[in-house]
Amino acid sequence: MTHKLLGFAAILIALWALLVLPAAAVATGAALDATAAALACGVPALGSLAFCRSAAATTPMGQVTVLLAAMLVRMSVSLAAGMTLYWGLDRFATHGFLIWLAVFYVVDLFAEVGVLSRMIGSEASNHGG
Repeated sequence: MTHKLLGFAAILIALWALLVLPAAAVATGAALDATAAALACGVPALGSLAFCRSAAATTPMGQVTVLLAAMLVRMSVSLAAGMTLYWGLDRFATHGFLIWLAVFYVVDLFAEVGVLSRMIGSEASNHGG
């Protein structure tokens, strides 16, 4: 389980570098906005992935319930963190920060779905289903 979480963290860091480094070269302050948005979205994504692995259900309905609960928590925490930064600190009260938040939310969502689908597929093949 730990190697999958580390692999997911490595994917998020690589995606951060691919998105932020070019933007930082062009726009002043983009690196800080993007890094804060990446953390606001990436940390809950890592948490929901860890939750999905630790709360592995044996029934298909149980798996769906765990996945939906993890998604709800990830969405809520990411939104709460982003809005806390946006409304709480003048530095992040920009449209650029909100755009970075949306970008990293979608990127993290795609990466998380890819990792989760591989984990579910490998569990199904291990159980003969």
